[in-house]
Amino acid sequence: TDLGLSLSAHLSLPKRSQPVCRSVANACLSVAVLRTHRGIRAAVMTASCPDEDGYSSSMVIGIILSVIADTIISVSLSVTKLAHMRNEDPETGKPVKAYIKVPLWWLGIILNAGGELGNLFAYGFAPASVVTPVGSVGVLCNAFLATWFLKVCPSHMA
Repeated sequence: TDLGLSLSAHLSLPKRSQPVCRSVANACLSVAVLRTHRGIRAAVMTASCPDEDGYSSSMVIGIILSVIADTIISVSLSVTKLAHMRNEDPETGKPVKAYIKVPLWWLGIILNAGGELGNLFAYGFAPASVVTPVGSVGVLCNAFLATWFLKVCPSHMA
């Protein structure tokens, strides 16, 4: 039986997406059954079908989301560290006031939450085996930001 054809007819996919799903029926079917089981429309399933090059548009979206999210997380860590440094008493090394009263600290926390949310969305578009290694972008970004933004010497980052 042509399972790709019967599934695409059952899910009422657009005519132009049916040949792609039929040609890679095994890859698309598992995604289609899983995603429709969770109540997501069939249009989401068509985005996960690979194109002629073997890449899926949703995977590219997931990678882009992950890079942006990891960059935002790196910025948030630097902003939070800057808030800690500015709130430190030079003589005692203790905080001058509680961190929840420092607006810059809140900005760092909100950026961090936004970046993590972006990563969560990235996991929805691409598999964890792709999104997780992209997280190394955050490490590189953090190294540059710490040197430039926080004036940390690179030899002290190890």
